Amino acid sequence: AGADKVVHGLMFWAVATAWMFDAYRRHHLLNLSRIFIITATSIAFGGAIEVAQYLMAMGRGAEWVDFLADIIGAIAAGLTSPYFVRWLLD
Repeated sequence: AGADKVVHGLMFWAVATAWMFDAYRRHHLLNLSRIFIITATSIAFGGAIEVAQYLMAMGRGAEWVDFLADIIGAIAAGLTSPYFVRWLLD
């Protein structure tokens, strides 16, 4: 029970981290505004997925707890990934 929430968090950590890798590789800059935009957009994407699951009624249900796990994963990426990205690419 709850393992899918861990997967949600890890997926959104991975998505935001991959995006930060790309941003740093392209611009060689990962400032606070770019980190915030990536984190916020990842959170919005998680919300859009849950809304789409609710509206499409294809056997998948929208859950607030899934969205909360997405938020936690994206925020965790925003807090940890810049250091990880710089360490790997510098």
